[in-house]
Order: sequence, then C-alpha cells, then structure tokens
Amino acid sequence: MKKMLLVMVMAVCAATAPAANLLWVASGVDSNWTTANNFIEIGTLNYPLPAPGDLVLIGHPTVSSWGPPWPVLTSSAQIGMLGLGWWGNCLGTPELTIGTGGALVVTDFTRMSLDAGGGNNTTIINVNGGTLTTSVLEMGYTSGSNSTISIDGGFVHAGVLTFGPGTAKINIAQGNYLFLSGDKTTDVAQWIQQGKIAGKAGKSLEWDYNQTIPGLTAVYVVPEPTTIALLGLGVMSLVRKRKWLHL
Repeated sequence: MKKMLLVMVMAVCAATAPAANLLWVASGVDSNWTTANNFIEIGTLNYPLPAPGDLVLIGHPTVSSWGPPWPVLTSSAQIGMLGLGWWGNCLGTPELTIGTGGALVVTDFTRMSLDAGGGNNTTIINVNGGTLTTSVLEMGYTSGSNSTISIDGGFVHAGVLTFGPGTAKINIAQGNYLFLSGDKTTDVAQWIQQGKIAGKAGKSLEWDYNQTIPGLTAVYVVPEPTTIALLGLGVMSLVRKRKWLHL
C-alpha cells in the first residue's frame, strides 16, 4: 500500500489546465468510464475518453438521458478536474462508482455539489474496491447541496479536504481508509464531532498522523475486539515459536 500511495501522491504534485471539458452523457452501451461515446466534449460532437488534464463533469440540469446510468470506473485513469453536480438542480443524483481495480487520480480538484442553479443538488462517490487520489476534495460546495462519499473497499487520499456550507459526509467501512496529506488530526477530530466523517454502521473511528503512512493523516474504523484478539494470538504464537527454536 505504501508504494502505491507514493506513486499516487507524486502524480498529484502538479496541477494542469484542463485540456478538454467533458460531460458524462451515457451514450455508450454500458456505464463503464472507458466505453466509447459515454463522454462528450462540450461544444463539439467529439466523444473522447477522459485524459490527463481534462475537466470531467457528471450531472446535467436539463437533459435526463445524460445519466443515469452513472459512470463506473474499474481501471486506472487520470484527469485534471472532476465535478459532480456542476450545475444546480441536476436531474437524478449524479454518482461516480470506483469499483474493484479502479484507480482515479485527479491532479487538481474534485468538487461535489456545486449548486450554481440555487436549488438542491445531491451527489455521491462510491469507492467500492478502488482508490481516489485528488489534490483537493471539496464537498457540500454551496448551501442547499448534499454530497456523500462512501469508502467501502479501498481508500480516498486528498491533499486538501474542505467542507462547504452544504451538507456533506464521508462514511468509512471497516478495513478502509481516508488519507489526508500532512497533520490534519485537529481538523479530523472536529469533523468527526460534527458528523462530517463517520464509521459505517455506527462504528467508532481512530486517526493518526505519520504512523499508518509517513506524512499522512489516516482515518479508519477502530478494529473489532475479535480482530485485536486474533492479532494478539498470532503474536503470542510467534513468540512461543521463536522461544522453542532457541531451546
């Protein structure tokens, strides 16, 4: 995990201007991120796949056929910026799922629920077996909006995490992680108290800086007592074995 994180952190060191502005239109045969015709370059009739530097938008206020189905990523991808619910009053609930094998790197910002239309705007990111690495993660960007990230298999790593005036929440399942660059332990404690970061199914959270991963703040669910007990038994077994070998 450390090697993978190091590679992904290096990938987000420099932000780039968007090479193209793409909108999810779900015109392909399925909801895969990599399927042809699922994205259109705004202002053209081109249907390119997202590339490094691109601005990718998910959700539209007037065209119902432009999602759902919402995109599912199960491979590696890198883009410049990601916006869910870029316009207010999006039809449906703009949603991105990063499934098993999916690894999305956003070199600039990920912005959820930008409510330019002045109405309610709900957006969701599901990390189900994949990873999301972004330089900046902005949630609940404007008042009246609602954004949720569910980490249920994999991790999210944000260089900077901000919560706007809208409603926003990050839910973390057992065995998964939220990573933040630098020492964000004070902020994390406040966000947990405010209910903006929570363990799934009411699980308690722990967090540390520079321990799980050097240079990062890690947030995760407190291990179950049975897990701790099993780890203890494993350690005791190893100790006994080493003593026996030295007899």
